[in-house]
Amino acid sequence: MFSFLGSKIAKHINLIKKYSDIPSSPFTIYLIGTEDLNNLGDHHIAISQLEFLKKYFSDCTIIEIPISTFGSELRYLKHKIKPNDILFCTGGGNCGDAYANSESIRHSIIESFPNNKITIFPQTIDFSDTDDGQTLLSKAKSIYSSPNVLFLTREKTSYNFAKNNFKCTTLLYPDIVLFSNHCNIHNLRQNALLCMRSDKEKSITTDNELAIKTSLKQRGYSYTYMDTTTAEDISINTRDEAINNIMKRLTSTKLVITDRLHGMVFSAITQTPCVVLSNYNHKVKGVYEWIKDLNYIEFVESNDDIINAIDTVTAVKSPRLNNNRLLNEFDAMARDIKEFIAM
Repeated sequence: MFSFLGSKIAKHINLIKKYSDIPSSPFTIYLIGTEDLNNLGDHHIAISQLEFLKKYFSDCTIIEIPISTFGSELRYLKHKIKPNDILFCTGGGNCGDAYANSESIRHSIIESFPNNKITIFPQTIDFSDTDDGQTLLSKAKSIYSSPNVLFLTREKTSYNFAKNNFKCTTLLYPDIVLFSNHCNIHNLRQNALLCMRSDKEKSITTDNELAIKTSLKQRGYSYTYMDTTTAEDISINTRDEAINNIMKRLTSTKLVITDRLHGMVFSAITQTPCVVLSNYNHKVKGVYEWIKDLNYIEFVESNDDIINAIDTVTAVKSPRLNNNRLLNEFDAMARDIKEFIAM
């Protein structure tokens, strides 16, 4: 009992210190709901969001609140956040009932701070047709219909959905991980990586996966498996190392075959040839539209096209990422956010 109480008191003291030590600046930016669990794609989203904020809001103090501590820190935030402070909700693919906890955190932020400007980093929206999905959508329509909410989407299907269902400012911009670039890592490339889902979003059949392996062997590739989720949670203190390790692995690979959105995006920002398989919803195909000009990334609608796609991307000599167009998009995104804040 004493040990439990001692731990609780120590946590309370640390939170008081955290919020009393915020330095003075024009306003404070709070980045809320970032990953500190086991999804490397979401960890890179957090890293890229911080890079974006530090570049375009360099004169502001930035406070990060990870998803695991939001509940315990909310009452401190209610006392600390000032009317002119700016709130950012983390981006990703968790707007909808498939990841109801992340959705509820956004709702709580908007309800708790109705007078603050709140920007949602680029998201995919996907509410199911189930009773639970439609009930949550009904609540989301009410929550997001606020003049103080800027909802950024990362593909056209979500953009159109938000425009039709949410009465807030809605804009279309790329997945934030495309703001980063890991092309400066140079390793000897060999073999192939299968970066395939094993969770509720998995869509490829066992037979299709076996056909991919057979095709790789016929072309002289040995292969290993990789996933963008890990067996153990990764903290915000160790995520840079975890992301650097996976980037090094990708830059040591000749070919990636993936049905994960960030398997595709990671391949793009490391100049790694990649065949991308469709998943159960629109998010992978939608985000691919931002990078479809990269000749070393190929999206396939049908599993019958996988083999041709493998030959296409591996035939590209010296893949190069020219991300000037994407960086121009993020320049525009920063301008739009600043205009929204100033309204």
